[in-house]
Amino acid sequence: MPTIDVHQFTYPRRKNDTSLNPSYGNTDLTPTIDFHLQPQLTELAKFLRQYLSVRRALLILLVNCSVEYEGRSASHLGKGDRLIIIKPDGAVLVHRPWGYSPVNWQPDSKILEVFTETVHDHEKVVVIKSVRARPREVLLIKICRAYLAVAVQGLEDNAEFVEYLDEHQIRDILAAHPEEIEPGLRIVRVEKPIEPGFIDLYGIDRQGNNVIIEIKRVTASVSAVKQLKEYIDAFKAKNPHVRVRGILVAPSISKEALLLLNKYGLEYKQINIEKLYRKYFSLEKRSIHKHVSILDFIGRVASNSH
Repeated sequence: MPTIDVHQFTYPRRKNDTSLNPSYGNTDLTPTIDFHLQPQLTELAKFLRQYLSVRRALLILLVNCSVEYEGRSASHLGKGDRLIIIKPDGAVLVHRPWGYSPVNWQPDSKILEVFTETVHDHEKVVVIKSVRARPREVLLIKICRAYLAVAVQGLEDNAEFVEYLDEHQIRDILAAHPEEIEPGLRIVRVEKPIEPGFIDLYGIDRQGNNVIIEIKRVTASVSAVKQLKEYIDAFKAKNPHVRVRGILVAPSISKEALLLLNKYGLEYKQINIEKLYRKYFSLEKRSIHKHVSILDFIGRVASNSH
């Protein structure tokens, strides 16, 4: 299988290297965009060599390609229309037209090669070869047709990423500080088991009512209201003579969910996750996580991924 015009570009191993960003420290620079609509393969190869050699461009390709991977395992992906992203630090991602996760990727590339290759039936393809040093992994992207090629230079992003708590952390803070829900509330049980599942927080209010609390990190939907109603009904079935309140706690609630909540006679309490984080988390994160086991952590990651 003959190959021609091999061009190899070495990428730095350091991540977040600001030297890769030509506009770093200068917010006055405007990103430049170079795009080619339906380029021929020879034009695509020239385009890739031009921008991979300077290591300062974000490349976006819409192509028909196949992909091969060899490293800690091995895989082959047949021809299909895909989105390819190559970042200035050498990260390579291959996306199918659906889903948010890449089907193939390389977290960083020590070496990126671009060359043309003749495959069966004398078909020529442009090959992008990404090589990771440690562990050694090789990603081969064979492009047989290109729809769009875009290079963007001068992008700048130096902002800090802060994630304001997950549902378990919100639950733990509210369990320790139930006054954030309402004054006089006392939490009796965290993750109280009940037939449909687990009640996030179970407490008693200042009037002696039982309080069942469901917590959502994002906008509360109709399904969240129905979930809370199921817990209320299950609790009443086992305790028919007690007074029970249901409170849905979330940063916001949809209009449909609020209508259903009112229909069921349940309550909504709005919380500000950022304020909870700044008020409590930095002071209490050690105590909140002090007794978390590795199994708890794995369970949290699994639940947050759905």
